This record gives sequence, C-alpha cells and structure tokens, in this order.
Amino acid sequence: MIYSILLTLLFFALLFTLKQKQNKISSFRDFRNTIKTAFQKPLNSEKYTIIITFTVFLVLPLFWGLTFFLQTDLNVLVVLFTFTWVYNWFKYTVFDEKLSDPDTTP
Repeated sequence: MIYSILLTLLFFALLFTLKQKQNKISSFRDFRNTIKTAFQKPLNSEKYTIIITFTVFLVLPLFWGLTFFLQTDLNVLVVLFTFTWVYNWFKYTVFDEKLSDPDTTP
C-alpha cells in the first residue's frame, strides 16, 4: 500500500511541476502533441518529466488494483485492465491513431 501512495504522490508532484513549467494544455490534441514530441526527442530535461509523469499515470491502476486484490483471483482482471489501459493510452497519444474531430463532425 505504501508504494501505491508514494506513486500517487509522485504523480501529483510531477503533474504540479509540469503545470508550473508549461502553458496550460487546452485540448487533448495539445496534450497528445506534447507526449508525442517527448517520446520522439527525449533528451531534453523537461521531456524527461513528461515521460516520467505519463509512465506513472499508466502504472497507477496496476499499483492500486494490486494493492487491494493481490491475494484474490481479481488480480488477473487488474492486470488485464492495466494492459487495456496502457494500450489505449499509447494508441491515442504516442502512435498516430486518428481520433474523430469534434469540430468537424456534424
């Protein structure tokens, strides 16, 4: 449980640091472009913070799920949910999957 709490506190501290360093991200597209450039050119110290924050965000459901369900059979569902969680976030942020544009849809 202590690791889950520490990971959550680390996530919020990194998120606060990013809010202080960057302008406000107004849409998902801006967030997506920020993540994509961070993974394409990770040698900047600000990009390290973005990559670590995104990685911690992806691992949070696994840590919290296994905190409560480690000794039960639900831990398999937690791991499967985490795989789905990570896959979908990577699909729409890092890779070039097309999202429907809310401005152009009728």
